Amino acid sequence: MRLNTGRGTIHYWELAPRVYMTEVRGFLTQPMSQLIMKQAEPLYAIGGTVHGFHNWFAMDNYDSVCRVELTSWVLSHRDQSGLYIGVRSRMVAMGVAVANLALGSLIRVHNEPQALEEALSDVLQHGA
Repeated sequence: MRLNTGRGTIHYWELAPRVYMTEVRGFLTQPMSQLIMKQAEPLYAIGGTVHGFHNWFAMDNYDSVCRVELTSWVLSHRDQSGLYIGVRSRMVAMGVAVANLALGSLIRVHNEPQALEEALSDVLQHGA
C-alpha cells in the first residue's frame, strides 16, 4: 500500500502474519500515521507479538500529532509490540526518543539501514 500526501510518501507492507514494514520519505503527515494504525491494527487480533519495522531514513520531519497518536496507539498494544525504527534526521530521532520514553524503551532505534535489515532478517528467521 502506498500513500502520497504531497508532503511525503509512505509505503506499507505486510511481510509475515505479524510483521509489517513502513518506508516514509519526506514529511510524515496525519493521514500517513493513520494508515499505519489502520493497516497494522488487525495484526494484533492474531495474537502474539506484532513486529513493526519502520524505514524512516528518508523522513525529514513529521507533524507532532503523528507522534502523539502513534505513541498512544502503541501504548494500547505495548505488551504485543516489537518496534524497530531506522532514522537519520535529527528531528525525527528526537521525536522517536520522546516516544521511546513514553513506551519504556520499547523501540529499537537503528542509525544504519543494514542494522535495520539485520533486525528484520532475525525476526523473520527466528519466528515472528
